[in-house]
Amino acid sequence: MFGSCSPRTNVTLSQSARSYKKLASYEPFGIVESPTKRMSHKDFIGRVEVKDGGFSTNCDYRTVKSIAKSEAQKIGGNCIVIREHKKPGLSSTCHRIKADVYRIDHPETYEKEILWHKDRKLKVRDFKASAQNRSHLAVTASSFSYNIKSVGTFSKDYIVEAHTYFSCDLSYFRKTDMDLSTLAHEQIHFDITELYARIFLKKIKSKARNIDEALEKSDAIMRSIVRQLQEKQNAYDKQVYPDRSKQKIWDSWIKAELLKYQPYASKIIKVESY
Repeated sequence: MFGSCSPRTNVTLSQSARSYKKLASYEPFGIVESPTKRMSHKDFIGRVEVKDGGFSTNCDYRTVKSIAKSEAQKIGGNCIVIREHKKPGLSSTCHRIKADVYRIDHPETYEKEILWHKDRKLKVRDFKASAQNRSHLAVTASSFSYNIKSVGTFSKDYIVEAHTYFSCDLSYFRKTDMDLSTLAHEQIHFDITELYARIFLKKIKSKARNIDEALEKSDAIMRSIVRQLQEKQNAYDKQVYPDRSKQKIWDSWIKAELLKYQPYASKIIKVESY
């Protein structure tokens, strides 16, 4: 997608709420889209609103929720409950939300997806799909997406930004006496997806000399990288399933590859306007 600027936010603090420290971006965070959902031991901190900035087009629902999450974490919240969601219409092309911000116990209970971060390793609890009648011990559903946007209203500076996601509701884990080994195997699947998100950005940087070329070539580059990603995921399983000792080889390989593409770890690159 291509966006001109980001939506605007408005955060209000509760006068009676306790003060909490700012949370890191990778810490567990719950997003509840049903206001009637009951949560125990919750502390209401404040409210956050994400609205149309006037020239916003980079405002799909996932992005808007991510913005609300970031604002909530700044005031120490680890969960938001969306109490109003306006979809794009005649008055605005953006998703707009109002949410209550809480500090709760076990926010991971309400997580639906997890952004890749070197300090946030997968846990068994993150796999929330049913493992009943499944053929494998576990499956990791991970993907990456990207967007292209300008930096500020009417700016001539552009960026390409990528995000790597783990989908909790599509990933399953069957508990056995091999849980640690299985979890390590699934973490590498997630890490491989992160690697190819970085490879995608490197490809954009080398193939697109300006914003016009980035817009023209990005989808084709994305399709090519996704094919390579799937081939690598399949090759990983094909080698390790019959011989678990090869897990160590892949573990060393992915660590070296992520280090090799460390310049793209922020998953943001600048694109020239001409």
